[in-house]
Amino acid sequence: MPGEPFGRRSRKPAGCMEDATVTRRMEHRANGYCYRADYVLADKPGCVGFILLNPAGVRRSAPGRTMQSCLAIARRHDCGRAIVGNLFAWPARRPKDLRGADDPVGPGNDRALAGLVRDSDFVVCAWGGSARRLGATRAAQVVGLLRDAPCLYALGFTGRGQPIHPVARMPHRWLKVTAGEDGLLLPHEGPRP
Repeated sequence: MPGEPFGRRSRKPAGCMEDATVTRRMEHRANGYCYRADYVLADKPGCVGFILLNPAGVRRSAPGRTMQSCLAIARRHDCGRAIVGNLFAWPARRPKDLRGADDPVGPGNDRALAGLVRDSDFVVCAWGGSARRLGATRAAQVVGLLRDAPCLYALGFTGRGQPIHPVARMPHRWLKVTAGEDGLLLPHEGPRP
């Protein structure tokens, strides 16, 4: 489970080591969409799921900055696996490029996100402020899918109420959240686990 709050983000994610390896990465792709990426970090239990905005659209041999941040979070919480899904499954280098896609969400994305929630011990919602600029309806749809998720977190919220992205240049602090009826993530009223 998530522990202490995060401090201010540096250029390189805290806890991210150059020699820290991913023992296995598996991407679930179909028809140009990237629905999910599974990372095996170590042979130990524990799995954290991340719901981000969209796949980067760049095939890399090593994780990029966003994935380094996510994997650092997984390692800090002693998880052996990390699963990454997205609001939009269409790979795009810049979020604004999603506007040109015929179907940026992808026909199998909701099913992939449901699987991510099922396979994770806890889920970090972290799609950032671009979700609102691309249309708040998709974020609200995904929040609706998360209504029955037992263990949801956010690293904080933007000024407009979206969960902050892992590489956002603002302090990260763990917030237990619930999926509200109105399609918004709400800070949990009960005690933290």
